[in-house]
Amino acid sequence: MWLGAAVLALDFGFEMAPQKKRSEPKLLAKVLSGAAQGAEEVRDRILSTAVEQISDFGVRGFTIDELAKRVGLSRVTIYRHFPSKRDVLEAALLRELAAFIEEVRAVVEQHEGVERRAVEGFVFAMGSLRQHEVLQRLLRTEPELILPLLTTQGAPVIEAGREFIYGLGEHEAGAGNLWIDQQQLTVLSELLTRTIISLVLTPESVVSLDSEEQLRAYAEEYIVSIVRGFASLGDDTARSQVSL
Repeated sequence: MWLGAAVLALDFGFEMAPQKKRSEPKLLAKVLSGAAQGAEEVRDRILSTAVEQISDFGVRGFTIDELAKRVGLSRVTIYRHFPSKRDVLEAALLRELAAFIEEVRAVVEQHEGVERRAVEGFVFAMGSLRQHEVLQRLLRTEPELILPLLTTQGAPVIEAGREFIYGLGEHEAGAGNLWIDQQQLTVLSELLTRTIISLVLTPESVVSLDSEEQLRAYAEEYIVSIVRGFASLGDDTARSQVSL
């Protein structure tokens, strides 16, 4: 959900002004709707090249002239697909975010059981975000652009992460693998989202998390404990309802 912060930054004209209420779709819905549109070949080339350009120059240094040169198209052709620089940036960043979401989903679906899926999803998400060129570039060279949107103004990004994890949990609950009510699942989803954001932004910890093995051990010890704790609340609720 971190690239979503960069998308949100575009709505501020690159200024960190206080957020205003907006009528646009929520961030996760915006991401998924963009992914569902499909990738026409020229559009896909433009967006792939735009992501490379953001990795090299950041968001502030992004220009349509450089993009046209890199992709081998005229400015007119680019503007035919994207009316403005902002539209190119938003589409490119949303595509990266959608790809990340689908990668996490694919990893989770390879495993069986709520706890194993939680562990492997956590490990993959952490590893992927730590190595993501665009995210790391923005954190390194344009922290004033992205950090507020992951911290003090981070509600939309947290909401997007929460909704994604909630969807995974809801699927498990529907399959009878997780006894938990909607409120508990919402809180669990937000807690996991906030944990990942914190560890990505501030990797230094009393527990070593440098390797995949260390991340997995951390998840098996602590993430699983969190999931079990919420699952036990659901079990208690279910038992009380049966006793009534």
